[in-house]
Amino acid sequence: MDWIAQVTERLRATGGRMTAQRRLILETLAQCTDHPTAEEVYQRARQRAPDLNLSTVYRTLRWLEELGVVGSQRFEGERPQDRFDPAISANPDHHHFRCRLCNTIIEFPAPLLDLLKRDFIAHYGGSIESASLIFYGLCQSCLQKVESYGPLSFNPDAILDHAR
Repeated sequence: MDWIAQVTERLRATGGRMTAQRRLILETLAQCTDHPTAEEVYQRARQRAPDLNLSTVYRTLRWLEELGVVGSQRFEGERPQDRFDPAISANPDHHHFRCRLCNTIIEFPAPLLDLLKRDFIAHYGGSIESASLIFYGLCQSCLQKVESYGPLSFNPDAILDHAR
């Protein structure tokens, strides 16, 4: 079952309904691979529905987050804003790497984190509802550029401009 069908089921189970605007926002988010902000979801969705309001996107994303079908994450190095991605997936416990040069976000599993969670519970009790791991550094492509351009590595804009 695809993500939008899973979300639709969850909405119905909680008494919600799938409106045309909610479906558009979900479809837009499902097509994104870059963890967009609400504003970016809005800009992309408006290409199909020019009458869509930014406030509708914000409310819908927050409501979907409360239902547990959309996750949000804040990354260092940018203005404080949430970035969104589907929370129901084949691997819901995924983590992130963000390149400090090109801002690419890479999702990855972290099976060792499960060991840490179990160890924490064994030693301290309680339960863990969620965990988030974010690595910051240079992606493979940017690392190669930095290594190629040497001294320019201290100026990310120069590296990106040179590589284009």
